[in-house]
Amino acid sequence: MREFRSSIVLTLVWTVLFSVDLFMEVAPATGFVTLGSVWLHYGAFALVICLLFLFSRRVKKTERVLKPTALLAIVFWAAGAYFVLSALFVFISGLTVARVLFAVLSILGSVWFFCTGNAMRAGQFPPSGTLGFGLSAASAVLLSVLLKYMERPASNQHFTLTVAISGCIFGLLFLTALLRAVFLRDPSQTANLFWLSNVAVCFALCFAAQTIFLLIRGGFSARNLTLELPIMALGIVGAVVAKQMSVPPET
Repeated sequence: MREFRSSIVLTLVWTVLFSVDLFMEVAPATGFVTLGSVWLHYGAFALVICLLFLFSRRVKKTERVLKPTALLAIVFWAAGAYFVLSALFVFISGLTVARVLFAVLSILGSVWFFCTGNAMRAGQFPPSGTLGFGLSAASAVLLSVLLKYMERPASNQHFTLTVAISGCIFGLLFLTALLRAVFLRDPSQTANLFWLSNVAVCFALCFAAQTIFLLIRGGFSARNLTLELPIMALGIVGAVVAKQMSVPPET
């Protein structure tokens, strides 16, 4: 539990610093850093992720499997709602073939979250037949990475876009680990799941801060938010999963 509290404190502190960074050193219209080297900003992000990884090594000895709880059921339902909302945003922010595909995958993926939530409310895991819907959710997150590259010019100087892409990649890694935890329940993956859960929380909070920044300073686009809502959803799930993984198994 101490590792979980340390991770949450680190994540909250970093979110505050990231928010200050956005308001003082990033141009809202372009997402470029206006003060200092962009690599210092990336270095700070990498340091936080590495520290979260080090915290995860300390929970390796617990070897705890995911346990169905009412709280997990609630966050899975919330994540499903976020995926549906993300699909709805597609239809108000401009349709393309790739975005319609993203919307379809998001809706199919939401089915897995809803089914998993229903199963966990009953103290069970979802049937293996729902795995295809889970893979649809993973495919939606993967497609969000490709869409960010396709729709906006990529550059290592484009700080906010690079953070968004990184968040989607880590979100995909977390969702993959989550599917493994739900269907395989492998206790040897406790530390990795704890780390990726906390990273998902970190990026979800940063995306929320970035959305607030763009709303206040201008430059907000529902088109961009569409691709980030699933990562925010995974962050909600990640917080509860990380707490479970930090508690030693009952003897």
